[in-house]
Amino acid sequence: MIKVNQITKNYGQKVGNFNISFNIKNGEIYGILGPNGAGKTTLIRQIMGFIKSDSGIILINDLNPWTKSKEIMKYTGYVAGEISLYENLKGIEYLKLISKFRKDLDWDYVEKLITHFDLDADTKIKKCQKEWNKKLL
Repeated sequence: MIKVNQITKNYGQKVGNFNISFNIKNGEIYGILGPNGAGKTTLIRQIMGFIKSDSGIILINDLNPWTKSKEIMKYTGYVAGEISLYENLKGIEYLKLISKFRKDLDWDYVEKLITHFDLDADTKIKKCQKEWNKKLL
């Protein structure tokens, strides 16, 4: 469950977002819509705990993402709109590299995901489409 209550991120003259509140129950899907500069990315970064709100409260399963981001990251994911990968690595090489940063990684599960998402993991990243790179993350 995600609870957002009266959060604000103020960038001086330019307000990132102001007094945003909503609740998302487990299993619900929400979208964030708005014109460029409306604060959508700022909101996501606040929810993920990448930046701190100036005021208000955010809870993900009753945990504050700013102070408990490590625990929250165990069961959430985030793919940025702009990504940059090591282009000279093959997909499988990249996956093996980042797997070293994860404790208790189940490589069999990774291989199932490679098959499920139909990744050509033996291709160099620079030769793949951007959509493929997001799957790789």
